[in-house]
Amino acid sequence: MQLQHHNQSDDPAAAAGPVQLAFMYEVLLCRVEPRRLDMSENIKSEVLSRRSALSFLGLTALSLAVPTMVAVPTVLTVSDTKAQPATPPVATPGTTQTGTERREERRIERTERRQERRTRRMERRLTRREGRRERRLIRREGRRERREERREVR
Repeated sequence: MQLQHHNQSDDPAAAAGPVQLAFMYEVLLCRVEPRRLDMSENIKSEVLSRRSALSFLGLTALSLAVPTMVAVPTVLTVSDTKAQPATPPVATPGTTQTGTERREERRIERTERRQERRTRRMERRLTRREGRRERRLIRREGRRERREERREVR
């Protein structure tokens, strides 16, 4: 439904801004009670925490769920307590592990495998070095013997 704009001489509401027009439209449809705003009125806004918002929604749902035939009025209050910090669960041998514990375990296993690879690599290097040293000594002995044979022939 669209608002029709009239000349200012026809309708005093035409001079009003778009917000005022929308408010007048709501008043005409009896959706909002007409009232004047007192600008000196202090507006208090309170920060609503998740805990209090959820408890309020729970209380609302509970009040709707409770039959209206109950003769005794029920008074429900919201506590101002803060949430306690979560403590990490302690894994026992028979229970499943958390994601953090599994990650730490995988990290430790990776480190151990890496260290084993480094150890095996070092052992292979030492074996190769020892083999080269032995072959070098054999070549040196062979050269020395051949030199001595040549010297004896002269």
